Amino acid sequence: MDEKDREDNVGQIRALRSLGYAGPLSFEPFSPAVHTLEDPAPALADRIAFIRPRL
Repeated sequence: MDEKDREDNVGQIRALRSLGYAGPLSFEPFSPAVHTLEDPAPALADRIAFIRPRL
């Protein structure tokens, strides 16, 4: 997820939270760029850092 998020994932998270959802969220990395990462943890941390201030 980044500024080019075509799926509006942040909007989906906001909608779920507005309906009272407080459970865990999951990431499903479909991008081939993610599949080739030796260590995806930094990329995941970057995405979480992108999402948090937008909620």
